[in-house]
Amino acid sequence: MSEFYIVSARHTRRDAPYISFWGPNDCGYRWPLSWAGKYSREQVESHLGYYNNGESTFAVPCAVVDAMGVAPMPRTVDNDAGPVVPNTAENRQALIDASSFPTGKPIEFEWFSRKKGRLGCDIYNCVGCGRFVSDAQRFSGDCANCGTDNRP
Repeated sequence: MSEFYIVSARHTRRDAPYISFWGPNDCGYRWPLSWAGKYSREQVESHLGYYNNGESTFAVPCAVVDAMGVAPMPRTVDNDAGPVVPNTAENRQALIDASSFPTGKPIEFEWFSRKKGRLGCDIYNCVGCGRFVSDAQRFSGDCANCGTDNRP
């Protein structure tokens, strides 16, 4: 029986040191693989739109992910639990390449969630707090809620 980790592309932030994975029983997000959930092929295939939608989640075989695991840097994870997968461009691409199921959309780790607003303008999520900011607000200054600079 094949087992898979569910990668959370949405919850892997730009400044995060490690890639986020779903916890066991669809519960929360984890950096350490020892805390991540393992999902059976049957479970993933029965709900592909949930576990493998390509926009925010995708399934990768445990063997592939386990081979990428390293010990975490001291004091970045509770009790230095590991292994973890470093959040690098090479690791993100390797996970995308190893994805085992087809997705409706190309898999991307996006730093801003692009959505079309009511008037057709682009709307983004603030990197710091996740609130919506318009394209104009991105360039005019920092987020009014948290003060994060969202300029590209």
